[in-house]
Formats: sequence, structure tokens, C-alpha cells
Amino acid sequence: DFISGDRFARMPLGHGEQVQIGRYKVGEKYDCHFDSEVRVGVVRPATVLAYLSDVDEGGDTVFPMGHDCHVLNQCCDAADNQTHVLRRFHPKRGRALLFYSHNLDASLNQNAVHCSCPVVQGEKWIMQAWFRSQLYPDSPHYPHDGARGEGHQATGEAGVE
Repeated sequence: DFISGDRFARMPLGHGEQVQIGRYKVGEKYDCHFDSEVRVGVVRPATVLAYLSDVDEGGDTVFPMGHDCHVLNQCCDAADNQTHVLRRFHPKRGRALLFYSHNLDASLNQNAVHCSCPVVQGEKWIMQAWFRSQLYPDSPHYPHDGARGEGHQATGEAGVE
């Protein structure tokens, strides 16, 4: 059964950004980062990352868990016995990751730092859904002028509840 991203992430409607589709070709990667950028007002407490394709080799999503991955290959090329600190997920079509970028006190969750290892063989396709801490005007579910929130019933007369 399909479950919508907002229900999966336990976030209210209207807090989700437009989903984005990403494609990684051989050699393409994404360095370690947070999905939130609090300094510039981008507060994304939750992320859903879904894999849309299998990847023949490489393309793992890595959560360093405090390990130094500033040189990404140190984490992507590490032997299995050296990655016990890391959390590593190989892309598998139909699987999804949910993680929270903030702790309950709104501080950044240091374990939410993640990166994408270079694709070695094949292509990696992903769907990303980010959720904001507050109602987001660019959300596809934002209650624009004239919209009625949950719990409201229209009477058939414009503007009357």
C-alpha cells in the first residue's frame, strides 16, 4: 500500500515542499550535508528519501554518525570492518529512508548529516521530500486564499461556513 510522505514523516499537510527527483550518473556524488540550513531560514525537520531504481555499484547513502567524511571517499571506500560507525544504505528500488534533521529541542541532529557516494556502475534515481517546521506557502497542499482547512465544511454558499 502507498502511504503519502506527509503521513510517513508524521508532518501536517502544507508543510511539505514539492518533491524533487534526482538522477546520479556514473561518478556523480553529493558531499555530506544537513537538509536544514537554519542560518538562512530553511528549517526542514524531516526528510523522506525514496529509491526509484536499483544501482549496480556505488551510490550508497551514508550517514557518518560523527565519523569524518569530509573526504567522501574515506567513507564510501572504507572496508566493511571500518564502517561500523557509519550507517550505509545501498539504493534498492522501492525502499525509502525517513530521517529527522532536528532533535525535539529544535537543535540540529548531528546524526542526520548524510552524503551520497559516487555511482560506480548504473544510474541512481531518487525522490526527495522535505518537510518544513512551519506551514510552507510553496507547498502543493498550502491552504491558499479561499481554501478551507481540515474540519471545515462548505455550505454551498461562497465564503460561508
